[in-house]
Amino acid sequence: MPGLTDVAREAGAHPIRCPHCGTHFKIHKVLEMMFIAILKMVRGGEKVSVRNFGTFSLRHLPGRTMQNPFNEHKPVKFGDRKVLTFRQSVATKAFMNRDPNERGPLTKKGSKDESE
Repeated sequence: MPGLTDVAREAGAHPIRCPHCGTHFKIHKVLEMMFIAILKMVRGGEKVSVRNFGTFSLRHLPGRTMQNPFNEHKPVKFGDRKVLTFRQSVATKAFMNRDPNERGPLTKKGSKDESE
């Protein structure tokens, strides 16, 4: 399973050079910091929307009681919990469902239809 370094390398951004000071840094650290910031904001109750990608939000699941089939069906209680949810954008859904051999941008701007 690819990690952040593999994703950065695939995007052609590993390593990256700062345009201001000229130092090199690894983009996977920047991506990691962004994901941590998104998670902190969502945990704080905010919805985080990444344009043309999707929206991250928090969902509260109430506690429930279930039966343990391996222990004489004794009830087992599960407490309330929070779950991270993601809803993909229309552009992401279109990108995921198009032909894998088709090349072009994720958004409509600059697509083949517009340039011809």
